[in-house]
Amino acid sequence: MNYYVPTRCISESFLSLVTGLQAALGQLGKCPLHLGTDNTSAATHELEQMPGRERAYNSDYLELCTHYDLTPLTINVGCPHEHGDVESQNRHLKRRLAQHLILRGSREFATLADYDRFVLGVVRAANAQRQKRLAEELACMRPLAVERLAEYREYEPVVSSHSLIRVRKHTYSVPSRLIGHTLRVELHEAELKVYLARDFLFSLPRLRGDRGALVDFRHVIGALLRKPGAFVHYRHREALYPGTVFRAAHDRLVADHGERPGVIEYLQVLKLASEQTVERVEPVLQAHLALVGKWRATQVREALAPAARKVIELAGLTPSLAAYDALLEGEVAHVG
Repeated sequence: MNYYVPTRCISESFLSLVTGLQAALGQLGKCPLHLGTDNTSAATHELEQMPGRERAYNSDYLELCTHYDLTPLTINVGCPHEHGDVESQNRHLKRRLAQHLILRGSREFATLADYDRFVLGVVRAANAQRQKRLAEELACMRPLAVERLAEYREYEPVVSSHSLIRVRKHTYSVPSRLIGHTLRVELHEAELKVYLARDFLFSLPRLRGDRGALVDFRHVIGALLRKPGAFVHYRHREALYPGTVFRAAHDRLVADHGERPGVIEYLQVLKLASEQTVERVEPVLQAHLALVGKWRATQVREALAPAARKVIELAGLTPSLAAYDALLEGEVAHVG
């Protein structure tokens, strides 16, 4: 159905299904009578009383079909051949993309937007020969008369004292200035959009899998400096090593100064990285790791940004001989 706009799906989720369907309907400007799928978990679920045999439609999927007045259809369980025409088109599209990539001479793209434009060009070229059949299909469809549904889920997490929020079993860090606030989070297919009331704050990449964590050390370094003892048992401690050089620096500082003083020194290094960027601090750290003796975070800071020394400039002194003459005349008058 999606004749013109290919929708890049990150996963076989319900949000991917909604995004792809609405993109297709919006491009066509028409709506069919039926919506057919296989037994994807985005549309159907297994019945508990009949495991492995029967499936029912998900409530979200039925609401989607109701909104567009579509009759849902699906194939039988374990019968993928019933969607043979769809599977065949998928195979042909993969073959076309592979051949165009060969002609292009590279599979590397600077951005995802560049890749999307490449795929769009391939799809449009393939569909150029199908305009007559498309016109026949459009003549049988109904006008698209409803608004698009939201392509995200909304959540309202409260920022913890550790500058963290939880969305769908995943943990994300946010700036410490938001501690205690209730945020509004739009969970999209590829990202999270974070709002404070109506004000958009920033976006975060969406985590996949189960119970993951996306922690930016810049968000939590302030809290850890206030309670450095929490570092050793911090659940997301791996996120506090921006690279292997920083991990080596932590181990070196702890070995040289002891666990607690070494951790405090390392947290000061992290604070410096939050101020100056990881890329600037990393080569300086590498140079200090090559030193034989002990070193501290203050030395790293001094090497990166030497403290400005105040230079007192003295005004030039040009003595006036007339002043001396006046002084001498006064002395002579006094003696007389």
